[in-house]
Amino acid sequence: MKRILILVIVVLASCKPEVYLGPLESPVGNWRSSESIYYFNGEIVGQNNSCEYSAISFYKDSLCCMEGVKGAFIYHMSETGDSLIVDSLAWHIEELTGRFMKLEYLEDFRTGGTVIDTEESEEEFIQTPLEYKGKTIVSDGKGGYMYTGTDGKDIPCRYYEHIEEDGTQVADWWFDSRLDTYKPF
Repeated sequence: MKRILILVIVVLASCKPEVYLGPLESPVGNWRSSESIYYFNGEIVGQNNSCEYSAISFYKDSLCCMEGVKGAFIYHMSETGDSLIVDSLAWHIEELTGRFMKLEYLEDFRTGGTVIDTEESEEEFIQTPLEYKGKTIVSDGKGGYMYTGTDGKDIPCRYYEHIEEDGTQVADWWFDSRLDTYKPF
């Protein structure tokens, strides 16, 4: 009897379906933050083991929820499947599989920043113009920052910061693009 019970348990355990890890046509599902790689003028300047949004959920009805941001947002993918728009945020889809969702953050069409509103003025913390990696960063006068690219166009940028134990803000690096990696959960 004991052998039959063990055999039944083994058979049931072997019937567990495998997780699909191949390409996906849609981001529908729940995704947790894995890592972000930050770039400035094409050069990697930093890496973090979390993303700006710690979790993102995409639903079949074209709604999306981001942890840390109140409300549900409309999302859509481009017809070619290479970009994802959430409300006004734009990402280029680098990889979308059952294993990873890798998104290159492009921009926020409304503000040039992010969906998250900050209550304190960044103007008090960062004094511009300032030099970083051979580029002069200036304020756009609205709480955003930019530098002039080699083609003469203004390139929006932001800084990554941390807060010291005494409450002092420290800008660790500047970035103009970021590659966010999410894993399903």
